[in-house]
Amino acid sequence: MEPVSKQQEPILKITGKVSSQQFETAYFLMQKSLSPLHIPLVRAGLCFTGAVLALSLAPLFRTLFLSMAVPLVAAGVCLALAVFFLVAAPSSVKSRGEEIFRSNQTLQLPYTLSFFPEYLLLENEYEAVKEYWTDIERGIEDSSLILLQGGREKPLIVIPKESLGYREREKLSSFLQNQLVSKFRRLTG
Repeated sequence: MEPVSKQQEPILKITGKVSSQQFETAYFLMQKSLSPLHIPLVRAGLCFTGAVLALSLAPLFRTLFLSMAVPLVAAGVCLALAVFFLVAAPSSVKSRGEEIFRSNQTLQLPYTLSFFPEYLLLENEYEAVKEYWTDIERGIEDSSLILLQGGREKPLIVIPKESLGYREREKLSSFLQNQLVSKFRRLTG
């Protein structure tokens, strides 16, 4: 029988703090990554396509019903929705992220993240959360943030790159790519 070993040493341990703007950006990035239909430009493009289709029916309506009002109104509604999805919807999603950040005070605390082969451990002065890699749905890295999405206790973990040194960034990125395999995506070059 083997003796019980001591607590395993983390592969990487980082400390940081997330600002309101960083969390807003991460929340918006997370929402966009859910599916292509969550991307504002895709939604606006679909609405614009609907407007073009409605306008293409105008001659038919003119011939059959002696009026083009229905296709023109439908095209107007579709164009209004396209503008909404391009302008208002992104700011609405970001303000929702800001609201989540303000309402959850543990998100505003400095934290320590320890990365182990089987799990990650997020600690602040009030909590210690263990998230297993199998529970993480996806990881996304952009030029300023790394975010992990889909944990059981922390659905969104935001890691600002500005608090990491170059070697820590590279080591963390490589480690996450190996742990999450097909679930990790880099948005930077």
